[in-house]
Amino acid sequence: MSVKSESKTGLSVGKPYVTHRLLPRLGAEFFGTFMVVLVGVGYGVLANPSESPLLRAAAFGFALVGAMFVFAPISGGHLNPAVTLGVGVSGRMPLKDVPAYIVAQVAGGVAGVAVLFFAFMSHPQLQDVSGIIRNSGNGFDQNSPAQFPLTSVLLIEVVATAILVAVYLGIGQRKRVGNALPLGVGLSYLALLAFLLPLDQGGLNPARSTAVALFGLDWAVAQLWLFWVAPLVGALIAGLLFRALDLSAAVARNQRSAERDEDDADAEEATVGAAGRATGGAAVGAEGKAAGAEVIAEDITVGRRGDTKVVTEEVVTDEVVAEEGAAAKKSKPSKTSGERDEVQDFFDKK
Repeated sequence: MSVKSESKTGLSVGKPYVTHRLLPRLGAEFFGTFMVVLVGVGYGVLANPSESPLLRAAAFGFALVGAMFVFAPISGGHLNPAVTLGVGVSGRMPLKDVPAYIVAQVAGGVAGVAVLFFAFMSHPQLQDVSGIIRNSGNGFDQNSPAQFPLTSVLLIEVVATAILVAVYLGIGQRKRVGNALPLGVGLSYLALLAFLLPLDQGGLNPARSTAVALFGLDWAVAQLWLFWVAPLVGALIAGLLFRALDLSAAVARNQRSAERDEDDADAEEATVGAAGRATGGAAVGAEGKAAGAEVIAEDITVGRRGDTKVVTEEVVTDEVVAEEGAAAKKSKPSKTSGERDEVQDFFDKK
């Protein structure tokens, strides 16, 4: 039965999130952890005890770099239950996928040590194979290479795992991860292991600790609990820290978005107001100009009417004067006819 979950897993090489189905992701975690444990534990078992811890740490670190380059694009390349818990707590992968990831990682680690165990059993000169593997197991007190007590190992494992998970989360939160994730996490793992190997044989990875303890038996199983508790506590610290940072970043982004929206609204309101004032002023100016033009036109019309009326009155007055003059001329007796009558009367009397 195939699993159809396609939820985001958190981080990957080249992409901020991975969307493969759950089953391929679990397969990638199994084979990636198998590779890291096989190479790292195998080199530690076969290495000369007098060799520098840096060489053993380098085997683990470079194996992790190679495994992450191959499997990170599929599953995120956790390859460590502590990293998976930190990614889940930070909110960058569904918490419901965390148990399945951890089971796949532990199974991969156990498979890696099982290959070593059966390979060593076929060697005729190796009698105590469990004892050989147990020498690479994680321990404290008398089982610590430097006799460090429980409290010291617990504190150092918590802090070191928190640093490792923080490196993974810090690099993986970028939009373009590229080669930084496998290189950054792998080299950080190498440096931390070089520091921890003299203290407790280098924990940091519960899958690795469990695989060695199951085949090493004896005290390795009895002290295994610390190498689960300490890395998971460190992962919780780093995961919660980055969750708080992500939440604060989201709040800051929302606040900036709200401020931008408010500024845009103010700018839009100012633009609308300016446009309204400009439109209103233009309209008032246009109305004023139109009213002024109408008044001027009316004045011109009235003036023309006044001029016409004056001209008309003048014409009427001239006509009246002309008529009165004509009437006066008609009513005034003609001087020539009057004189002619007097001369006629003078001669008639004679």
